[in-house]
Amino acid sequence: MDRYRALAELSDAEADRCLSGVLRTVAAQDRAFADALGSPEALAGAIAELGRGRGAVVAAKEPEADARAHAVRTILLAAADDADLAPRLDAVLTSGRAKRFDPITASLVLGGVVMLLSTKFSLSVDHVNGKTEVHFHAEKKPTPPGVLQKFFGLFGGA
Repeated sequence: MDRYRALAELSDAEADRCLSGVLRTVAAQDRAFADALGSPEALAGAIAELGRGRGAVVAAKEPEADARAHAVRTILLAAADDADLAPRLDAVLTSGRAKRFDPITASLVLGGVVMLLSTKFSLSVDHVNGKTEVHFHAEKKPTPPGVLQKFFGLFGGA
């Protein structure tokens, strides 16, 4: 598996989940890291201490919304180059993540299927006086309330 290609193919949301997965694997084996992740203040203190140990002043803060995706991808690329983190990253990238459907897209597709299945179509072709006439008719009966109730029940509705 080419981890760099896999990282490049991730959406921003998938990259965020990937980073969370890597961090969870580290936290599962390092209690101090888990404690730091659990508290934003503790994490900011740990980052500042790490910076002081390297002779730099580092102020940790949450990146702006537009810079967050770039920051997540930068961290993932650094993890890909790290000998200790690369296997964890590979494990997260190759794990069987469940693909979820967007609820709006799913409801539109299911609604279209219900509408299509409850619509009757008829097509007739007549030849009159040397002319061809095509007649198309679509008839949609009202969807029974029981079907609507089941459909909207899939999405937590009535």
